Parts: sequence; structure tokens; C-alpha cells
Amino acid sequence: MYSRDVVARRAQEIAIDAFLLFCSALGAVWFRHGSGLFDVSMSPSTPWGLYLVPSLLAVIFVAVILHALGSYRIRKDLPAEALRIAKAVIGGITVLLAISFFFRDSSYSRATVIIFFLLSVPLLTISRIAGHRIAGRLRTHGDAGRRVLVVGFGRIGRRLGEALLTDPAYYTLVGFVDDDPTVVSGAPPDTPILGTTAVLSEIIRSQNVDEVILAIPSATSERVQQLIGTCIKLNVRWKVVPNIYDLLYERIQLDLIGGLPVIGLRGSQIVGRNWATKRMFDVAAASTFLIILSPLILLITLLVKTTSRGPVLFHQTRVGLHGRNFTMFKFRSMRINNDPAIHQHYVADWILGATGSTEPEDIERGLDTNGSKRYKITSDPRITRIGRVIRATSLDELPQLLNVIRGDMSLVGPRPPLPYEVERYTTWHRRRLDVLPGITGLWQVSGRNRLSFEEMIQLDVEYIEEWALTTDLKIVWKTLPALFMNKGY
Repeated sequence: MYSRDVVARRAQEIAIDAFLLFCSALGAVWFRHGSGLFDVSMSPSTPWGLYLVPSLLAVIFVAVILHALGSYRIRKDLPAEALRIAKAVIGGITVLLAISFFFRDSSYSRATVIIFFLLSVPLLTISRIAGHRIAGRLRTHGDAGRRVLVVGFGRIGRRLGEALLTDPAYYTLVGFVDDDPTVVSGAPPDTPILGTTAVLSEIIRSQNVDEVILAIPSATSERVQQLIGTCIKLNVRWKVVPNIYDLLYERIQLDLIGGLPVIGLRGSQIVGRNWATKRMFDVAAASTFLIILSPLILLITLLVKTTSRGPVLFHQTRVGLHGRNFTMFKFRSMRINNDPAIHQHYVADWILGATGSTEPEDIERGLDTNGSKRYKITSDPRITRIGRVIRATSLDELPQLLNVIRGDMSLVGPRPPLPYEVERYTTWHRRRLDVLPGITGLWQVSGRNRLSFEEMIQLDVEYIEEWALTTDLKIVWKTLPALFMNKGY
């Protein structure tokens, strides 16, 4: 599905959800106060004004949670979607009730809240079912649907085909065209390779194709022009994947400047207003966590101080935004005057192994009990007894909340590397230095120490290029179970 259609569809779904949620809120108020079904504490008139602002807030909270749960992406499992809707409504109600706690002058009926839940969840679920059926009919309707043919069954063509099949909307993937006879067997049965480009005209006519996507970046410009000419003669829409895409697979971004198309490498989304939004979230969240966790921080301080010799906090130079060094704080988990050579050798092997030069050394075998590889030092003699506990749960990272408030770090982002790690980085690896480093990140909740170095870089770059505030919220939410299920780094 094309990006503009994705945006339009999501905007429509959000608008429909907002309308249904607001109707559910007003319906709940009427059922409780105006229908006469409840005799207890009946009001002389329905208090619409009292519930207007809470109703609007409920709409916003539930819609944001639905977006964070992925409800506006493709959905095939309706029971799972209904469960997501129920979770979002419960979450929105919880947030609203927490806020109402600070406003004692207003009193809201508990029955109204329950009725809102009972109305909104079925309405939104029915809306999803209706949306699926409408989309299905649009795909099969001759006038509303669009039949698409992909020319090229290489990696680019297959990716386009998968995207159209995964989220088809009103697009129907007719099949593929490819000049290589050896790839015919790899095509799926429902979207076969229909022939070669030599018979493109016949295929377009016989299959009633509405649009052709030329996904052969390696083809010469002359050949591409010939194929475009065929489409023009048959009055068929066409699109071309540019040949630069084959060199920078999935790293390309298309912009318009003064009406001119400009193709370049995708960059960080954390700029301008996004940077300001992320910074405000970081300061607010870090300050809140420091206040809430202050008893735990005090307890860890006492344990570290009384069980081993040395300072409570460990100060370490790390590399941050744009390669600038800063001092990162951690609770000390190691004995003082230890030898950093163990970690330096490990990092060298990890990075080299990820780039294909050698396999990372298995320090203390570096394996789980089931034999799967773990990319971490599993038995470090430098760590104290208390240090093992706070490192296993990542509680030693709590002082980094101060780094967040100072502006050295973000709550979510790539982990800050050590200087001797960065010395071994390639130009590709340095992409992770385009943003502030974080206490937690996408790779921590996606496998943590079971991911290779290259997999970690891929996740960091994905986070940088596709950042959204909802992404940070989801990562923070997922971090706690990742920590306390024995997956700490």
C-alpha cells in the first residue's frame, strides 16, 4: 500500500474511532443520568457540561493508546484486535481517573465509566469488522479496485509484492513479470510470474492491469524507457524504483524541494519539533522516575557503600551525540582498580565477529544452558556480589536519570559506547551517534544480549530513522519485563 494511502486510511480510522468514542461517552452519560434506568441519585437534568472535558480527554487517551498498540496498522486477527481495543479503553479510563484524583471539586459516576467501556469496545470492534468487509469489497470491485503488476522478481520486486499482499487496501497484486526463467519456481501460487517483459503488452491486456511498477533497478535506462513506453501506449499508470535503490536498500528517502524530487539517505527524525518533544518527555519522565524510585536508589546506595570498598557512583567516559564524550553515571558494580582489558578484548571480538572477520570469543563460553549464543560477558570476575544483582536487573543504570536531566542522554536511544568501541566503528556503525544515547532502547526490548553487534546497529538505525513519541512510550513500557525476566545486559 502506498504511503499516502496509509496516511489517509489511518486518518480515517482515527477520526471514526474518535467519533465513536465520543458518542460512547455521551451515551454513557445519558444512560446513567438521563434515561431513567438508574433511580439512585437521579439528577434533575443530564449534566452534559460536567462530562464534556472528560469525554474529550478519554477520546484522546484511548486513541493514543490504540496507536501505541499498533491498532492502526494492518489487522487480520479480529479477536486480537478486540483485545487491543479493550486494553486501550481500560488504559484511557485509568489515565483519566488518575487525573481526576487531583480535582476533588468534581464527582463522576462509576456507573458512567462502566457503561462507557461496555459501549465503546463493541462499537470500535464492529467498526473494525465493517472496515475489513468494505476494504474486501473495494478490492474486488472493478471500478474501485486497482490491479497492479510488478515487473521484476528480485529482492526489490518481492518486497513490493509482500507489501501489497500484507496491506492490500484496494490494490490487488496480479502477479510478476521477470526475464529470468530460474525464478519462476519461487513465486507464490496466488501471484505467479506471468511471463517475460517481451510479452508485457499481452499480459497487461489479458490481466486488465491498471498500474505497473518497474522494480528492476539494475536495468539500463534505455530498457526502462522502453517498458515505460509500453505502459504509456496502453494508457496504464506506471511507477519506477530508481536504480540507486539497489545500492542503498531500505535506506532511501524521497523528498520534494520546490516541486523537484530529491532522493537521499534517510536521516534522523529527532530534529526540530521532534527534538523538543522528546526532550520535554525525557526531562518530565526522568524527574518523575527519580522521585518515585528515590527509596530504591537510597537502598542501593547503602548496599553498595557497605558491601565493598570504593565510591557509590562509577564515573565513566562514554561517546554521545555526534561523537562528543561525556561522563556517564552508574552505581558501582565492580571492585575498584580492576583491569578493563577483559571488556576491551570482548568488544573487539564482538564487533569483528559481527562484520564477518571472526566469531566472537565465548568468554566463559558465552552460551545459555540450551547452547544458544549470548553476546555478553557471562562471568566477569571484576563484579561484586551486590553488583551481580543490580547488573542482572539493570538497576545500576538508575543514576543515568541524572544524565538525562543534564542533557547528556535521553531516556530512550542507542546505548552510549565506550571510546575504544567507537575506534573500531565503520562509517555505517557511526550512524548510531546521530542522536543522544539512551538508558534503554529498541534493541534492549528486542533480544538484548542475544543480538549480534550488526543486529544491534540495524535496530538503532531503524529507531533513529522512524522515531515517534509513541515508540519511546512503548519501549519504556516494555523495558521493565525485559529487565526482570533475566534478560538484563
